[in-house]
Amino acid sequence: MCVAVNDARVVLGVVKEEAMIEDPDAAVEQIMESGPVTIRPSWSFEETTEYLREQKTDHILVTTSDGQLVGFFDQKSAERQMGSSRVATKSRS
Repeated sequence: MCVAVNDARVVLGVVKEEAMIEDPDAAVEQIMESGPVTIRPSWSFEETTEYLREQKTDHILVTTSDGQLVGFFDQKSAERQMGSSRVATKSRS
């Protein structure tokens, strides 16, 4: 997936890998999906996990209230990181 942003880093849409493969010469604006679903940086891990379950996906864009891209949340990566953090915390105890 590729995120399309403007000069102010405001998210305009996303281009999925399949669309890029299907028409590699197409302009981004022609193959992007406008208005992707996003969350805010203030959401907790639990809130995000529940929302992703409801949306039947395992990843989502993180933006400010103005739509500026902050990051990308991937459930599997987050769970691995949380697991690593817990192991590190236990080993220090």
